[in-house]
Amino acid sequence: MSYEVLNHWHPNLTINLIDDHTAWQKVRFEPITNTYQPIFFFNDYWNLGAEFMPINESVRELNFTLTYAPLSLFKWQLYASQQMRGKWSQMLGGDMFEEGDDDQDSIKQALLETNPILLAVTIVVSILHTVFEFLAFKNDIQFWRSRKSLEGLSVRSVLFNVFQSVIVFLYICDNDTSIVVKLSVGIGLLIEMWKIPKCLNITVDRTNKLFGVLPRLVFSDKGSYVESDTRQYDEVCVQPF
Repeated sequence: MSYEVLNHWHPNLTINLIDDHTAWQKVRFEPITNTYQPIFFFNDYWNLGAEFMPINESVRELNFTLTYAPLSLFKWQLYASQQMRGKWSQMLGGDMFEEGDDDQDSIKQALLETNPILLAVTIVVSILHTVFEFLAFKNDIQFWRSRKSLEGLSVRSVLFNVFQSVIVFLYICDNDTSIVVKLSVGIGLLIEMWKIPKCLNITVDRTNKLFGVLPRLVFSDKGSYVESDTRQYDEVCVQPF
């Protein structure tokens, strides 16, 4: 398999002069010339990947726009931190939690093209959704932690929720969903799996091993579930499935 490497051209080059009003001490100046050199920043943050065009032998003319503008110290620190984020993520944990270039470009494009009011409403709704979701996780954990009896609770629905959560988690992992969605679904899956020993007795049978090597896990209903009428109703409701 052969690959052709092409150079790409972006029609925009932005150069920012950092507008720094910090009161510098004289000892911090250049020791030889005793001068202060301002920071020039080549800002390519808003250069989207879709805007790059390949250069080949058929290209005769290229558009070029040079933008020179001052930039506040705070904004420069934000841009610089975004540039360093990729390097730090690779040093600390690889690219597991690093967004791809397409994801970053989609976010930038949304910031450039979306109405600011609509964008603000979307951010607020997303934050509220995340807060309510974690509150639901908290209440679910508190309910099952303090529960002593399984009367009125469907054990089979808990097991079905575990199966359903596993399928959803595998699906979003296969489709390269954002890390926020993976984190939310992953926490929900862990909570559903945590409920299994709460509603079932789990014992390890070392006499009847799987393939003669692995210990066998034995699941049995808890006494509070067997003694109540919930088990009978649970079996009747699950029969159609």
